[in-house]
Amino acid sequence: MKFRNLFFILFSLVFIAFSSSCKKDAISPDEIVQPNIGQKSQVAEKPSGLANSSDENAQTCAGYFDQINGIMDMLSMFEVPKNADLVDTKSTGVWTWTWEEGGIEVWMTWTETDAKYTWEYEVDYLNQGRVRYLYAEENKDGSNGLLNVYSGYDDSAAIVYNWTYDNNENLNFEMNFGSSLASLRIEANINADGSGNYSYYFNSDLWYYVAWNLDGSGYYTYYDLFGGEFTWNWTV
Repeated sequence: MKFRNLFFILFSLVFIAFSSSCKKDAISPDEIVQPNIGQKSQVAEKPSGLANSSDENAQTCAGYFDQINGIMDMLSMFEVPKNADLVDTKSTGVWTWTWEEGGIEVWMTWTETDAKYTWEYEVDYLNQGRVRYLYAEENKDGSNGLLNVYSGYDDSAAIVYNWTYDNNENLNFEMNFGSSLASLRIEANINADGSGNYSYYFNSDLWYYVAWNLDGSGYYTYYDLFGGEFTWNWTV
């Protein structure tokens, strides 16, 4: 009798473990963890004084915030609709869904490891073949991550976003645009209190530098090709 009881207990434990693994494989789209940076209302929030300023240079600065916040639209593409088909699961923590959207076949693969999450978005437009469009990864604590945007012609990223939060929630954010002819890099440091700065590089040369205070006042510096510097200030 004791042997039968022991066998029943061991069988129950194996069945529970098997059932748990099955549940993990059959997750629904709303269980996908989305990039933490994409869950914020904005990546970079404009100080109200800056957003409402009529100064021309302040408005130029405000436009840079829009460039940074443009990443939100791309990150939202990792959201899987409820009618998507789960086509691939692996015990290693990899799930792939597919669906059709506007005549385009889409695949989204989400991977979970001990340290981070990754997301990959692929498309097949007009039966031209499955190509990678977006790839992102982020540490589980949300402290840093990256997003690659692909042109569809090869496996090299056309745009690369990188972000890092320090222990005080200050954000360092970079956008890199590259081609065989030229490269652009935009670097922003957005402090938790709303102040910050923004640098714009063309082929590694600094062209613009903008800095602002918590109240939205700040200055804008332009660097020309001949080594000249021109600075404008604004107050709010």
